[in-house]
Amino acid sequence: MITGAHPVVGAMWKKPMHHPVNDFAMVSTVVTYPIVMSVAANSPIRDLNDLIARAKEAKHKVTFASVGVGSGQHLVGEMVNGALDIELLHVPFKGAGAVMTEILTGRVDVTVDTLTSSYPQIRAGKLRARFKGPTPKGQGKR
Repeated sequence: MITGAHPVVGAMWKKPMHHPVNDFAMVSTVVTYPIVMSVAANSPIRDLNDLIARAKEAKHKVTFASVGVGSGQHLVGEMVNGALDIELLHVPFKGAGAVMTEILTGRVDVTVDTLTSSYPQIRAGKLRARFKGPTPKGQGKR
């Protein structure tokens, strides 16, 4: 059984002991977990269009937090940067607890984290995760 960190090994090590794709065969998926971008409930970032506009007008000043450099959450945040042609500044932390503290206090603008970690704060109304904005063609609600 492997974790979400498995494919990161190939990208982070100069000479990995194994190839993360070619040396393994998929047998079955046991569990999946969604990744969610969220902001503090009182954030001035109201929707995805607002996030894009703010990031484009203030490069590297809109921040996104993750559980660490090279984590799946970090890579998803960078993927968002590329897909939306923006430059959110990555702020890595050592674990989800620190990320939650920083997003709730407003010291970072956006967090990219697993739903299992963020959901209690979303449900409590302290984080907002459902941005209203354009839905990419072929996809359902966010």
